[in-house]
Amino acid sequence: MGVLASGSSERELFYGALVAIILVFGIVYGAKWIDHRERTYPRYAGVLLPQPVIQNGALADNSVRLQIGNSGTFFEGAGIDDILSVLKRDQFNLSVGNGKILVSTKVRDDADNVIAEIEDNEWKIAPPPSTYDRNYSDNALEVKNTKGDIVLQVRMIGNTVQLQGIWWKILASRKLRMVVREAPECKQSPSNCGSQIVFCEPNHECQKILAIFKYPGDSHLGELAR
Repeated sequence: MGVLASGSSERELFYGALVAIILVFGIVYGAKWIDHRERTYPRYAGVLLPQPVIQNGALADNSVRLQIGNSGTFFEGAGIDDILSVLKRDQFNLSVGNGKILVSTKVRDDADNVIAEIEDNEWKIAPPPSTYDRNYSDNALEVKNTKGDIVLQVRMIGNTVQLQGIWWKILASRKLRMVVREAPECKQSPSNCGSQIVFCEPNHECQKILAIFKYPGDSHLGELAR
């Protein structure tokens, strides 16, 4: 009986060790597989994860700010109502919930189809051929239209939402693109540059938004260009 008991204990130890090895290596290689799959099959939906802006029940910096890209321009003062009236059509909203900044907006193509949408930081993008490419990280999202132009760029830094994009303004039967962008010199001198809000005819060339991510997105997932 003693021999049988000893053999049983050895088998239990063996299988216990085997299960432990499987669990340890399963977790390690499972995490690697998940990371590999994320980079091999990047998503067209996700969630922006900004830093908390509420500390001890109050806004950490007393305000939530909306900035045009990385320029020194913020949405405030004269003229803001006209801009927001355009953004209102695409349900643009900026609020604070659960201690974090929440941003919402839609972006459309020339045919008025919604190709990208953010709702309280949850984003989804129409995959190709409706769009050309996209790139993203935990706190930033960028979308290119079928022409390869940036049509939406959102980056959350502290209590500031940096926003650039293209929205459409409808005047009777006439449509205009409203391009909200930082000035070109922001790439070289981000601390001392301005911004541009330009209305363009649909078929006319308009100022382009500079990318913050590297492309193509599938092979440079989350890699910033600046």
